[in-house]
Order: sequence, then C-alpha cells, then structure tokens
Amino acid sequence: MAKKRGQNEGSIRKRKDGKWEARVTIGIDPDGKQRRKSLYGKTRQEVAIKMADLLNELHNGTLVDPTNITVAGWLDEWMREYKKLHLKQTTYINYVGHINNQINPILAKYKLIDLRIDTIQKFVNELVKRDLSIGTVQGALKVFKGAIRQAFILGMIPKNVTTGVIVPKYEKEPRKAFTPEQRDSFIDIAKDTVHGEVFILKLFTGMRIGELLALRWADVDFEKTYLHVNSTLNLTTDPDDPESKWHLSFGTPKTRSSIRTIPLISSAIKLLQRIRGKQAEIRLRLGAGYEDNDLVFSTGLGKPLNPRNMQRTFQRICRKADLQGFTPHSLRHTFATLGYAQGIDLKVLQEILGHANINETANTYTHVGIDTIRQEMKKVEISANF
Repeated sequence: MAKKRGQNEGSIRKRKDGKWEARVTIGIDPDGKQRRKSLYGKTRQEVAIKMADLLNELHNGTLVDPTNITVAGWLDEWMREYKKLHLKQTTYINYVGHINNQINPILAKYKLIDLRIDTIQKFVNELVKRDLSIGTVQGALKVFKGAIRQAFILGMIPKNVTTGVIVPKYEKEPRKAFTPEQRDSFIDIAKDTVHGEVFILKLFTGMRIGELLALRWADVDFEKTYLHVNSTLNLTTDPDDPESKWHLSFGTPKTRSSIRTIPLISSAIKLLQRIRGKQAEIRLRLGAGYEDNDLVFSTGLGKPLNPRNMQRTFQRICRKADLQGFTPHSLRHTFATLGYAQGIDLKVLQEILGHANINETANTYTHVGIDTIRQEMKKVEISANF
C-alpha cells in the first residue's frame, strides 16, 4: 500500500507543457483529506527553491492558514503562481488593472472562506452603480471568477460562489466602417501625413496596429507579393515591479491563428515600395545616425513607433478628412466589411484577419450596408399586378 505523503513533505514533477511543478501537503482538512499547494517554475531548480521556502514556512509555523487568507491575499498569490507564467504580458497587465481598480477596492478585506453568492452579486451591482461600462464589469468578474474557481479546485473554499451571479448583458456598440468614399478621402489625407502610411496599409490588409508596427522588411516578399505576420509591438510594463517603466516590447501575435500570410494587392505593393524608397533616402542622409531595425514603419531615426502616438496621428487625419466617430480599429472593420460586400468568402476573411474562429469574423466585422441588402432583396423579387 502506497504511503500517504504527510505534512512537510513535497514532490516535484515536470508537466507536459514543459514547466515544473512542486506539490506540498500543507495540512489536513477536518474530514481527513490532505490540503496540497502547487508551486510552478520554468526549471526544476526554481521550483525546488520555492518548495524549500514553503517547507521552511511550514516548519516555522509562518505559513498563512488558508481559512484566514483574504481576497486580496489570494488574488496576489493566484496571479503570481497561476497566471503570470501563462498569460501574455498585455493580458496580465489587464488582469492587474481589474484587480486594482474594480475588485480589491470592494472585496480586498473579505476572507476567502466567508464569501457567499450574494456577496459577489452585491459586488457586481456596485460596479454597475459606479457607471462603469458593462464590458469593464464583465472583465472584472471574469478575472474574479478565475481566481475563485482555482481556490475551489484547491479545496480552499467549499463551493464556487461565483456560480449563479447575474451579470448585466453586454451589447457591443456597433463598429463603424468607412464608406468607399470615406475610405478614399482618408487615404488622400493620410498619404501626405507623417506615418499616415501605417493606416493606409491597415486599410489594404486588415492588420492590427501592433502587427503593422512590428512588421519588418524581411516579412515582405515583393516577388511573391505577400507579407508574413509573425510579431506584434506593444506598450508594456511589469506591474509587479515598482521600478518597471512603460516601454515598447516585441512579442508574438494575439493567437496562433494570428500568425499568417497575407497576399498584397497592387496598391499595397506600390505603397510599400514608396516607403522603402523614402527610408533608403533617410538612411543615406543620416548614415550611422540611423538605427536600422529593418522595420517597415519607424521614426525618422529608425526606432519603433509608439502606438499611443499613432492614435493621435489617426485622429489628426480624421479631422482633416472631416471623419467623426472613428478609431484606428475602424480601418480593420472597413477592410472586412467592404471586402465581404465585394464577395470575399467568409473563411478567407477569417484567415486574412487572423481570427481563431469564423464566428468572430461573422459577428464582428461583416456589417452589411443597406445598398448590399437592397441588391440581395432583388433576388426574391415577386412580380404582381395591383
């Protein structure tokens, strides 16, 4: 018969995803079941050190009793041990924002074990009363649900208290797309605006702004007339490090489906050739003063462009073109909507846009204009004499 692992004992194993996990028995529940804690790391040595620290806490009696841990304490541990290694940095920052701005101000001091369904319902209701967007409320609840689910799995709480909570319905504001005339007007202004070519290529390809700013000349094949999307540029920081400052960082695209190849229309080829020609002139003029990062879009010194600055550039173009109520993402929406209206297959659009599933393409980016609907209605025309 296998020996039960007692308190102050632990084990280490390598997971299928390549990470290492240490498991330590930290106590016994009233019903006699073992309470175990998992620790994660990139190497065996890393988790061995974590396990030794935890065993030392157990030995010295300094480990916090799970029945006394607060919501704030558990969220901190959950983020550190269960999320940081598994989330993209931008998503991790988003989680931290929800915890700091919505969850902790209301629930931080509650003991995890004392939470009830009505506690969580009042939390959601309070967020709604604060006139936050429904998207923000749902985002905060999604983060909190994840933390509570993990606590339930670990046996820290007897039931998942987020089950049964009523959440306000979230109806997305319909995204606006340019008409063909508005698109042409935008391009006419953007082509003579500093860095406006970023947004023109966005209209030609449907790429995300981070993907465009990370695009390198090595990703563009002029002979075969396509480009590869395999990187993205984000403004990021480490919210767990008080010394960390916001900085530009290259990373992998949003999802596996976002890594893709996009064929280029002739106008896109001409645009890229124009950009490359202008860069060659700048590089020749500046010599060693030009920082060659092989980026298609860069500052006058060859450095990466800041996404926040590009937002201001976009709004400046819109003001000159007398276009109101649009965002940079409207260009991606325009590409998809006008492309769909011109007969591009929905599955093809999904591949070009880099969506993980076709429903996202169909539900988000394929707004059908009244002119298209009118043309389609002619297919069911019925002749009648009245």
